[in-house]
Amino acid sequence: MIKNTLIDRLYEEFGEPARTTKKVQAWHITNHFGFVVEIDKPDSGAFANVWLPYPFGSIEMPDIAHTVYPHDKGRHSNTYTTPGLQRGETVLKLKITTQNDIECLIDYLKP
Repeated sequence: MIKNTLIDRLYEEFGEPARTTKKVQAWHITNHFGFVVEIDKPDSGAFANVWLPYPFGSIEMPDIAHTVYPHDKGRHSNTYTTPGLQRGETVLKLKITTQNDIECLIDYLKP
């Protein structure tokens, strides 16, 4: 399942998450940047939803299917305590469906 493969890769690259709940795992890369993986949906594990801060400046968005959530749109409540995903911030919700998506995400997240 792609969700399990993603989680394994994230542990390999970034270690233990800063926060784990029944619904999400969250990594805090810096004081201003983190990301969240939904672990409760979908049950099948056929894809994974990843929440990231919206890129700023000249940073290009990852080449992965995504939805932009404007600063005033609601989202998964377990994202709000992660740096860069607080209320009032514009964020991305990525849908990870392939191994290539995983590699694109890792490349985007690594310095």
